[in-house]
Amino acid sequence: MSTAPTHSLENLDHKALCALNLSFIEKLRCFAFRLDSTHIALATDPDNPPDMELVRFHIHKQFPNLALECTPINDFELFYQKALANARFTALTQSLCANLTLLQGDTETTSDKSGDIGSLLDFILEYGIQHQSSDIHLESSAHAASIRYRIDGILHKSFEIPLSLFEVLSTRLKLECKLDISEKRKALDGRFSRDFAQGAFDFRFSSMPSIDGESLVLRILQKGAKSHTLHSLGFLPSTLHLIHQEITKGSGVVLLVGPTGCGKSTTLYAMLEAIKDSTKKIITLEDPIEYQVSGITQVLLNPQYDFSFERALRGCLRQDPDVLMIGEIRDFQTLELALQASLTGHLVFATLHANDTLGALDRILSLGGKPEILTTNLSMIIAQRLARRLCEHCKYSVPQDFYATFKEGLYQDFLARFVLQTPLYRSRGCAYCDNSGFSGRLLLSEVLQNPRASSLSKDTLQTHLIPMRTHIIDILTRGLCSVEEIYRVWG
Repeated sequence: MSTAPTHSLENLDHKALCALNLSFIEKLRCFAFRLDSTHIALATDPDNPPDMELVRFHIHKQFPNLALECTPINDFELFYQKALANARFTALTQSLCANLTLLQGDTETTSDKSGDIGSLLDFILEYGIQHQSSDIHLESSAHAASIRYRIDGILHKSFEIPLSLFEVLSTRLKLECKLDISEKRKALDGRFSRDFAQGAFDFRFSSMPSIDGESLVLRILQKGAKSHTLHSLGFLPSTLHLIHQEITKGSGVVLLVGPTGCGKSTTLYAMLEAIKDSTKKIITLEDPIEYQVSGITQVLLNPQYDFSFERALRGCLRQDPDVLMIGEIRDFQTLELALQASLTGHLVFATLHANDTLGALDRILSLGGKPEILTTNLSMIIAQRLARRLCEHCKYSVPQDFYATFKEGLYQDFLARFVLQTPLYRSRGCAYCDNSGFSGRLLLSEVLQNPRASSLSKDTLQTHLIPMRTHIIDILTRGLCSVEEIYRVWG
């Protein structure tokens, strides 16, 4: 056995992480990070080293023909938690596989009695919460099922389970949502709640039949989550000033546009938080209600009972509101009612699917909106994207001419849109960011204020626009994001 100097790890070998059982890792606070035909390497805590006689005894009992290496590592706790999570998942799945015959005998009953499937489900959910995931994807394929987590907008594969366990998990999730467990031929939607150490959470469930079985997706929604403020979202100061001007007016329409998952709903909630007080009646129309906000009336749409956007909006106008928030304008009827509501003295917030602010005007006109109505109604259009923030632990600077030959000049034309006098930044990937190079997300936005019907030409509208390019220049200059990431979300 040899002891190496304290050093840092870059990656963890999945085979090694699965080599030792959970009780060994928890009891002796060390884990395997490398395993081959001749050696097993263990990581130990330099501040709290284990009893090496016990370590040697257990390792040689399980791997009598392998040489043992023990290495104290920096950032031990960070790697230890990753190894512990992997070991717990392995222990849970092995336990379930061992009892699979019992579970398959009467899934609805035995899954509740055994507790194993409930423990595995809780682990999968809590792992997503701990890693700040927005969604969990469980997908079956021809030979196995994968578990992926959407973190900062990107899916990451974390675990794999046998198809037999996937079937049991699918059944358990449908039971949680009080759905038909035998239905696998059509899409199903449901919802359930769980309490964890991190707080109370709602999980929105969706199942979809696929050629290899089912695709299951869970959206994670924290109950009572602290609302974002407009200031905390990351708008430019000049943009923030214009937004405050428009949302404090008594009437008008403020539109949020952008692709799915770009944070439109979060910005809408932040606007409501900024203006709500006891003197205003605020009503929201949502499908589904993602966050519950005190002090406002939130209405859940239910098309099953003929309670659509159009019908709900007509009803809301009889509730004497000051402010209306419409989850999404999808058709001419909803658009017309929203515009008419602003004409009768209401402030209306809504989202619309469009790529940018100028594209939103084209979208409104294509839905049947009339230019003369837009003249007096449309106060502001905000377009936004979410880009991943560079990890502060592994980012590094590069000269601007780095991109002249990088990937055959792929980004050179893109960079030509900006005038930058500072170095640019990239990232290597490290343990702190799970080797992704990114940690967290940041906002990119553009704002079109007070568009006029007489100036619907794009050249004229530019005078009312704070373009996305302005925000991107600020982000790149401050070294918060990479050129590659900006190009991915806006190139």
